[in-house]
Parts: sequence; C-alpha cells; structure tokens
Amino acid sequence: MCILEDTPIPITVVVEGEEVQLCSYKVRSVHRRHGNTNKCIWTISIEEEVNCFKDSVFKNWLENKEGWGLKINATNGGLEQVGVSEIKEGLKIAKFVDTNSTNEWHGYPADYCRRINDKPSLKVLNDWRDKGIISKTQMGKITRGQKCNL
Repeated sequence: MCILEDTPIPITVVVEGEEVQLCSYKVRSVHRRHGNTNKCIWTISIEEEVNCFKDSVFKNWLENKEGWGLKINATNGGLEQVGVSEIKEGLKIAKFVDTNSTNEWHGYPADYCRRINDKPSLKVLNDWRDKGIISKTQMGKITRGQKCNL
C-alpha cells in the first residue's frame, strides 16, 4: 500500500459484506521531519503509524476527539518505541487527535512527561492496565507525568 503524507486515508470495516468508512487518518509530514525542533517525531514507518491508529480505533482507545496508541511487540508483548521527543528521548505512547471535529485524525508520539495534554485518559490507562499492557505502578507514574520504564 502506498501511503502519501498529508493525504487522508479512509479507515474502514466490512459490515455485512459492505465496506463502511469509520473515519480517516492523515500522516502529517510535520511529525516526520527530524529538523523540526519543537515537534515530537515518529521513528516507526508510515505503515506502522497508520496501523497504530487503526488498532486504537478497533480497541476503542479514542474518546472526545483524542485517542491513544501503542506498538506492542508481537513476540514478547512489550511496548516498542514509536518516536522521539524534541530532546531526542524515546517515546512509547502515540496520541491521535481530531482537531477540527471532522472525523479526520492525525497523530504524533506523546510526551506525557513534558506535556500535560499528552497524558492518556484514565479510561484508556485503566484498559491498558486491565489488559496487562502496563502495571498499576506505571499507570500511576504516567498519570503524574513521571518517567517510567514502559
């Protein structure tokens, strides 16, 4: 699949044999350019970014025009880095937003330690904890904006 930056990609499901569009996702070039010093930058491929968003849609990690994603290692279940912060620290949580309430989403690696708005919601954190993706201790640290070993 050829994915172009800054072009909406339909996110669909098949219902009773018919494809239905749920929303669209746009890969933003501003979060892929390493020269941009005030943006978090993806380190995963464009296809992995889109799949991270799709996973968030299907796992119901979107709410109130914000969503959260993870890249889970298929072999060991651990979390993989999705991007880097402005100061080049590895980030393992993705944030997705529907800024204009048009059902067209975009995303970026979330820096929950430095940006209060990059903290996942309690609903999503509880789901991650209940599924064994993160521990109760990790959940508490993320909530407080503290570094933790994800």
